[in-house]
Amino acid sequence: PVSVVSGTPVTVAEDGVYTLKVTADDAVSTTGPATASKTFTVDSTAPVVTCPSSPTYTLNQTGATITATVSDGGSGPTAPTVTAPAPTGIVGARTVGLQATDRAGNTATKWCGYSVGYRFDGFQSPLSNTAVNNVNAGSNVPVKWRITDANGVGVADPVSFVGLRLIGSPCAATATVTVTEVTISTGSDLKYQGNGIWQYNWKTPRSPTGCFDLQLRLNDSDTPRIVEVRLR
Repeated sequence: PVSVVSGTPVTVAEDGVYTLKVTADDAVSTTGPATASKTFTVDSTAPVVTCPSSPTYTLNQTGATITATVSDGGSGPTAPTVTAPAPTGIVGARTVGLQATDRAGNTATKWCGYSVGYRFDGFQSPLSNTAVNNVNAGSNVPVKWRITDANGVGVADPVSFVGLRLIGSPCAATATVTVTEVTISTGSDLKYQGNGIWQYNWKTPRSPTGCFDLQLRLNDSDTPRIVEVRLR
């Protein structure tokens, strides 16, 4: 029978790994007291969730997810990663909450970012996507483009169009940039042609002339779609 039980005091004022030692003094045994020990971890700190680089998905894309890594210096995470679905029904910058748990039951939630954009099929005739387009200053140029969702369904929402602008661009590596920026009014010159095709009737400026990036700005991101033009 165990007649005496004594233990080494353990202070758990902070997180860490502790060992509890217990000695049992058996009056019958001739080999001396028996000693047992138990190591345990005290962990009151939440795990750390690290978001991935912000991915980009297409409007209405299925199966989109965000996966973050989980670390924990105490008891350890219950899983090295956590994954959550990323809704893609609205374009623009989005966030999704990912919750992680460690083995001590502490939890942490981190909001990770991603973006949702249109499928841009490029500019359409009369503009070329692969060459510098020569246009006459002071003329009317129909700027056409097509945007769809991930399933090829055309986007008919006029809110998708933010505007056009010209940014000075060299025609060649040694050319001089003519102007920094010219903003183009959106006005009522925007027309929907159906099947995701849009047309903006662009009245080109009479000056300055030279080479430019014609930038189409949509509401899905701050990154414009660009086609090169030369005003002459």
